Amino acid sequence: SAYAVMGTSERSGADMLDAAVIKCGRASIAVSGSACVPGNAHEQSGGDVHSVGKHISFRIFGSAGMISYEGDDQQPTSGALEMRARDGTHTRRDGFYFENYESDGDGPESLHAFVSACLGEKPFIGADHDVGLRTVLAIDAMYRSAKSGQAENVL
Repeated sequence: SAYAVMGTSERSGADMLDAAVIKCGRASIAVSGSACVPGNAHEQSGGDVHSVGKHISFRIFGSAGMISYEGDDQQPTSGALEMRARDGTHTRRDGFYFENYESDGDGPESLHAFVSACLGEKPFIGADHDVGLRTVLAIDAMYRSAKSGQAENVL
């Protein structure tokens, strides 16, 4: 089941502040996020609003330890991928490489993957169809919960 609350934009209705708890058997997943950041990530120099990226943080905790990937989406040197195991092992890969959306660039990696698939090139499959379906079902339950104010079944 999933329980969520969302704060929406008065102007567009888009969800801007999200918090959810998803229960999966004996485990639970806590999700929170915000699209409310100061400045404008796409401001050109000379504008009256400073350019600021979004701080993105993914943290997954499990019985063997935790893995995190976080940083400022505008600054690749701002973060890292880290794994900390309960046995004391710590592995870190510096760099926070999120979607490339530079205005002078050739588009984000998701667009590159789509074009490559259209060209018949072998795709990188980071998550299979089952993981994709379960993700969409969880997000759907989060939206239904935010609307109803109650926990909603994921499946």
